[in-house]
Amino acid sequence: MEIFTYVIDGELTHKDSMGAHETLGRGSVQYMSAGLGVTHSEMNNGDKLLRFLQIWIKPDRKHYKPNYGSRVFGREDRHNKLHHVATSYDNYGNTEKDEGSGIIPIHQDANIFISEIDSDFTQEYLLQRRRQLYLVCIEGSLSVNKIVHMEARDALEVEGDEKDDQPLELTATGNRGAHFIMLEMAKA
Repeated sequence: MEIFTYVIDGELTHKDSMGAHETLGRGSVQYMSAGLGVTHSEMNNGDKLLRFLQIWIKPDRKHYKPNYGSRVFGREDRHNKLHHVATSYDNYGNTEKDEGSGIIPIHQDANIFISEIDSDFTQEYLLQRRRQLYLVCIEGSLSVNKIVHMEARDALEVEGDEKDDQPLELTATGNRGAHFIMLEMAKA
């Protein structure tokens, strides 16, 4: 299983049977390939509320070696832009070695993007034909193509066309802007 965790607030402490042990704060990402089995625990060791999103992605095949890593991203990495945080090993250079910085490699034809946009800012994204995406509004509010309105904790699935790419306009509405995550993948 490809496990991707994004810290929204607070601090997440991780410990696993491969020897990894660390604490990550807001905007950080932790990932794990648990293909051949690994035991792990995640907890809030701090005094503040912890909020995080965890996405489990079925890998493209079985029996990968377990792998763990993390990235610490600042707000500037995702402010008013789509920050590409994860992609397929095929897009990464088709190597099993994670370099420890930059985009996180995963064992699936998928991409993960994170963004925090200011009020009235529009982020454009072109969904390629025969692809789909799952969008979660984490904080604030968001308009998609001026048709769908999303509030915090709302989610939306968008399926791409069979013949043409589909442009998407993601606009922050309200005074708080919008903080969102997108998982883009091949259409099932």
